[in-house]
Amino acid sequence: MFYDRQLKLIFSCQKFGLDEINSISFHLSSHRRAPEKVVSESLVASTSSDLDYIIDSEDDTEDEEEEVDIDENQTKEVTSMPRRSKYLIERGEKFANLSSNVTILADLGPEIQPEGNQVRPEVQAISKRPDNVPLDYTLKRNPFCVEDFIVSTVTSRIARIEIRRLKCHFILHQSEAAVTALDTHPDRDLFVTGNMVGRISLYEYNNHHLLVSKQTPALPSFEELIARDVTGLITDHVTCPQHHQSLTGVTALKFSPNGRELACGMQSGALWILHPDTLDAEWEIPFKHSSRSLLDIVFSENSDYMAYRDDGTAIGAYRYIEPHKAEDISGGWKFLGKLHSHSLPIREVLFGPAYSGSSVPRLFSISEDRNLIEYDLETSGPYPEPGLKILKTVRVEHSAVPLSLSWYPKFEVERFFVFSNTEYKFKLLNDCTKLIQGTYLGPTFGSPVNRIAFLPMRNMHNQAYLVFSTNTQIGLQLLPFDGNPFEIVGIVGHPKMITRICTSFCGGYLFTLGYNDPCVLMWKIYPRAVDVMAKLGGQSLSPFYCMIDGGQEGWLLNEMQDLFYYAQILHQGEKTTASRIVTDKVPIAQLPNLMRAVGYYPDSNEVEELMTEVVFKNYAKTGQLVEEITFEEFVKLYVNYRPVFGLSMEHVRRSFAAFCDTEMEKDLVITREKFIEILTTLGDRMTVSQAHDTLRLLMPQEERENKAVDLNFSFLPADISYKDFAVGILGIEPVEEMNSSSPGKDIPQTH
Repeated sequence: MFYDRQLKLIFSCQKFGLDEINSISFHLSSHRRAPEKVVSESLVASTSSDLDYIIDSEDDTEDEEEEVDIDENQTKEVTSMPRRSKYLIERGEKFANLSSNVTILADLGPEIQPEGNQVRPEVQAISKRPDNVPLDYTLKRNPFCVEDFIVSTVTSRIARIEIRRLKCHFILHQSEAAVTALDTHPDRDLFVTGNMVGRISLYEYNNHHLLVSKQTPALPSFEELIARDVTGLITDHVTCPQHHQSLTGVTALKFSPNGRELACGMQSGALWILHPDTLDAEWEIPFKHSSRSLLDIVFSENSDYMAYRDDGTAIGAYRYIEPHKAEDISGGWKFLGKLHSHSLPIREVLFGPAYSGSSVPRLFSISEDRNLIEYDLETSGPYPEPGLKILKTVRVEHSAVPLSLSWYPKFEVERFFVFSNTEYKFKLLNDCTKLIQGTYLGPTFGSPVNRIAFLPMRNMHNQAYLVFSTNTQIGLQLLPFDGNPFEIVGIVGHPKMITRICTSFCGGYLFTLGYNDPCVLMWKIYPRAVDVMAKLGGQSLSPFYCMIDGGQEGWLLNEMQDLFYYAQILHQGEKTTASRIVTDKVPIAQLPNLMRAVGYYPDSNEVEELMTEVVFKNYAKTGQLVEEITFEEFVKLYVNYRPVFGLSMEHVRRSFAAFCDTEMEKDLVITREKFIEILTTLGDRMTVSQAHDTLRLLMPQEERENKAVDLNFSFLPADISYKDFAVGILGIEPVEEMNSSSPGKDIPQTH
């Protein structure tokens, strides 16, 4: 609507096929040049969300413009508009720099003499057709003339409004609903998206062209299909006929590695196999083996196996069988089975290379229950017996929760999994031994890394890069891992939450998807940025000094040096009279005590992982175990293994309250017998003797004056309160500070 200076309505535009408008702009100039002269304009038929767009070639889209006329029922009065030659030139120059890909009709109306309607002969050659414009709403019914302008809507649609012709030219169509699925083609410049209303769109990302957009097929009546089936073959397609008609969203998309198929997972649990170019369904009946949303779909390297995970802790697997007419085998995807193998949500599903002497790939899943499960595809299937079978279960975490899983680039002989966890760490898991052989500090950008992808290695320098995302940030990290903070760069990728990431097949672009967002963001990847940062950080221990209190000349590093050389004295014997041999190495047996001495107290599982990493560091290359470490290695291990943030008093209080019989904060009390039982039977257990000796050392002097050697723990209070535990036993904070500290705020610590 347009108003004059007295706020009187003089004109309005309606029924342009636009939803709620949230911004308007009359600034149309840009450095990009639009067509200055157009013979004709292409008309796109409709703006309905049910339209299927199929664009055959790039040439057909370069000069294409979508126009929407105003409703025919709307009253419109037009008249000839007087024009001046100077105005023609100014208007032509403005439209020559229009920032859009639309075409502009360049012919304008002739100039009219003030005395009458005679056209000047020299101007008549400019245009033979009068320029019609609408009239305003005033009593004089003057011609309403305003420059073209750009509008954007709440659904991210952008259009140019041409008042002179009462037309709406759509510049950009966005998804009518939030995009919920995303994937890139394995060997072409294409990516595909799916949204919450079931529409799938295929784009060519170099030229930003929409190639195909189609609605997913309607689901058939699975109950009727099962009732009519007499051969039993329907079980390959349907085992869970239950579904809700309202659940139409696309939740997972995945191209097969050979690029011949596109798997589409639905909110209803259905799985469609689509043609990757036309987005048409390959079969009339989808696979329906889950009643929950399919969250991820993966293919094996040879595209002969497929698996999915849903949000109900279930894994499903398929095998592709080539058709053979001679043996009367129809071929296609055959359902092997599904399994509720985890007790908590599954974070990742991953195929791996086959074992030596086998052609069947391996399938893995990792879950918030901290287990990595390997499935036996060679003996699995068909459904229902024997179905999908488990080969091995490995517990990979004890306190943190794994968030992502992938194969680590093969730098050496051994092959590793890599996964991130909630403690801001990356861990390497040996494929053969299933032992943790590397723990490294990851990005600390507000939240842990929850999605990772690897870029192709550079052939020239054999360098590899990791692309990652946290809740709201994306970043790039130089490989191999070593905990160097200067080898990580990151930026904010979305204001709310990043739900999916994927990279182009060439590794040059990153695509990100945000929560409840109808847009897909495309990022250009510049590996040189992280290369420069790594060089600025320096070598050896220079990049790690900023991770230690006081830096290079600080108290902690000096203390670590003193303790490192004191460990050599302990190993040689404190009372020896032989000549001291001081080197830059200490035996690995001293490593756990060194860690405790500098403020990091690993439990038995962390000590095992620490020793395994050090001992087997070079075993695959040399066949020998490592028995000593240098000071540089000690510092790096400390930086990578210690907790990123220290414990707060609220954390200590919650842990203590978990064992108390009452939930009242002021009455947190544990009996002496129960306290000893907790120390000796739960978690990282201590022996009774160890608990007795340790507690006698921790208790105040007046509480342990009795030198008795019995193990009755009489020096402890009969009822141990939270105050006794925090101040009397741990001695970590005075009573005044403990009572005044905020219970909900964590206090960051450096060690």
